[in-house]
Amino acid sequence: MLQDISPSRYNNEFKPRQPKDGDGILVFGKNTVLAKASDNVLSIPRFPLLNASIDDFLFCIDDVAFYCPKGEVSLEGYEMMSTRAVFRMLPKELPFAVTTGYHIWSWRHYHKFCGVCGTTLQPSERERALVCPDCGHTIYPDIHPAVNIAIRNGDRLLLAKHQGVRNSFYALIAGFIEVGETAEDTVRREPMEEVGLRVKNIRYFGSQPWGTAGNLQLGFVCDVDGSDVPHIDESEIAEARWFERSEVPTELGTHSITGTMIEAFRRGEI
Repeated sequence: MLQDISPSRYNNEFKPRQPKDGDGILVFGKNTVLAKASDNVLSIPRFPLLNASIDDFLFCIDDVAFYCPKGEVSLEGYEMMSTRAVFRMLPKELPFAVTTGYHIWSWRHYHKFCGVCGTTLQPSERERALVCPDCGHTIYPDIHPAVNIAIRNGDRLLLAKHQGVRNSFYALIAGFIEVGETAEDTVRREPMEEVGLRVKNIRYFGSQPWGTAGNLQLGFVCDVDGSDVPHIDESEIAEARWFERSEVPTELGTHSITGTMIEAFRRGEI
């Protein structure tokens, strides 16, 4: 999956330091990042090619720190690329850095003022947080939990195409956890809402940070309980059908938890 960057190691400890040569600089726009690519190899600007400061610190991967400077930046030879376009590029730690950095950038970008008194928020010097200098209200990064549900029916897996998605691929039933729900509650609710199916034998598969949407994706496996005839909610689902293991589509790859779970089913691992 996208976060599997071994032997490199992600370190999100908040210990800002001054940039040094070779440190990465992530410049974002809405769903875009300043980068260049050649033969599936991704490059981002590095210090001292672009300037950055301790206030722009994001995190480290191995001994390389990453920064996100404020304001628009242009650099010859680089262009604003879609953040999703970099998912399968190399070296594999850079797509993860881009998506994780975008999560932090989005949080900062959309939380500029205190929701209590309206004062401009300031970055904390002690932790990854935004603080109101007047009333002390503190904002931490938004993380939105969602479930991805592999619904089995013997040796068949339910996959769906979602409404309103360009070039939609077959994917798992998925949805956000609502206030007051457990993750397991959501696993029961979403199939009923989207395809009219009850499920049982719920078990946890794994999780994945998904920074481009600020999500934490939780994977679950379960079995259909009772009728296996999908009755789709056409406002959300364009198509839903059962696939035999040998028929399961593989176009999603394994950079996402959804694709990883589909591949695990195809191989008979779940």
